[in-house]
Amino acid sequence: MEQLHIYAQSKHLNTVTMSELYDRVFQNRPPVIEGLLYPGTYLFVGAPKLGKSFLMMELAYHVATGNTLWGFPVRKGTVLYLALEDDQRRL
Repeated sequence: MEQLHIYAQSKHLNTVTMSELYDRVFQNRPPVIEGLLYPGTYLFVGAPKLGKSFLMMELAYHVATGNTLWGFPVRKGTVLYLALEDDQRRL
C-alpha cells in the first residue's frame, strides 16, 4: 500500500481527490456543430446499410471545410476518419 502511495505522489501520476474534482470548474468547450455535435466521444451504431458511414463522411467533410451543415454553423477543425471496414474501392 505504501508503494502505491509513493507512486501516486510521484511526478508521473497526477491525482486529485473526489472533492477536488467535484469543486473544479471547467470551461465550456465550443460545439463542433452548433446545436448538433459537441466535443466528446460518441458511438454511432445501427443496422447495416442505413447510411452510417455516409453520414459520418458528411460530418467529417463539413468539419474539415467549416461549411454549414443543414443550416447549423460548423466550427472548422481537423478530422481523422477511420474507415476500418472499408477498402479503397468502397471509399
